[in-house]
This record gives sequence, C-alpha cells and structure tokens, in this order.
Amino acid sequence: MSYRIVYDLAATRFSADTLNAAFPDHGFSSDQYLFFELGGDNNLYESYASRQRTLQRRVRNWSLIAMGSEWEVMRQLVTFAASCEGGGMRFSGASETAAETYIRKCRTIPAHCRDPMRSDYALSYPRNPAPRFLRSLMREDPEASHQIRPSAPRRER
Repeated sequence: MSYRIVYDLAATRFSADTLNAAFPDHGFSSDQYLFFELGGDNNLYESYASRQRTLQRRVRNWSLIAMGSEWEVMRQLVTFAASCEGGGMRFSGASETAAETYIRKCRTIPAHCRDPMRSDYALSYPRNPAPRFLRSLMREDPEASHQIRPSAPRRER
C-alpha cells in the first residue's frame, strides 16, 4: 500500500493592507496565506546521473495545498491530517505520523512566514538533481537545448 511522504512545509503571507492597496474592490479583512507542501508518494522514483552512476530518489514536488485566511488554511490542513490516521501520509523519516503531530507542525508554519511583497523578500529553494540529469539528455548545442537527443537505434536480433 502506498502512502504520501511529506518532506517540507512552507507558507507565505500577504498582509490585508497590501492586498487592499492592490485590489481596492475586494476589501480584505485579514491576512491571506498560501500554504505549500513538498511531498511525494513512497513508490515513485526518479532517476538521475551522478558521476557515471544512475541514482534514484523518490519523486517530490511542491504543491499548493491550502489558501485563504489563517483559519481557512488550518481547516484544510486538519482535513488533510486525517490521512495520517490511516497511514496514508507521514513525515519523511518517520515510520508513522499522528494527525496531531501533522497539525502541530502545520500550525507553526504560518507564524514564521514572510510577506513576498516586501522589498527584502528573497525566495530560495534547494537544487534538485533531476534538472542536471535532463540537461545531460539534451544536445550540447545551446541553440537547440530544448530538443531531446535521439536515442540510438535498436538492433534486431
């Protein structure tokens, strides 16, 4: 049976003042949040080349899992936490994750998020080895870098 592995959680906050200045017709009464999760299934792998070896790691992607005011985000996250009870979701490295643990961790994330509209905001993310693998499949010609190198023809036996 497969399950979802949660590797990381992140959130960003848009202040009500900033949103009201940008969208005066909407009238935001509270800060708005975007809540992201880096996760993937335990039985899906991606391959990439590293020093003449082919390595594999579990597929993982960032997903927007909740948005809205803080209480709307938490309502959605509590709904997702139900997956932990049946073993359908767990944190990376954990043999099992209780719903309360998932909610507790999610509750701390919005308190530390930043407003992306501020001038000192910088978004950073870890480098994924998969793009390097994809670049190795592409031609060396930078003008044709969007084209995939054709594979060698198969020999008939």
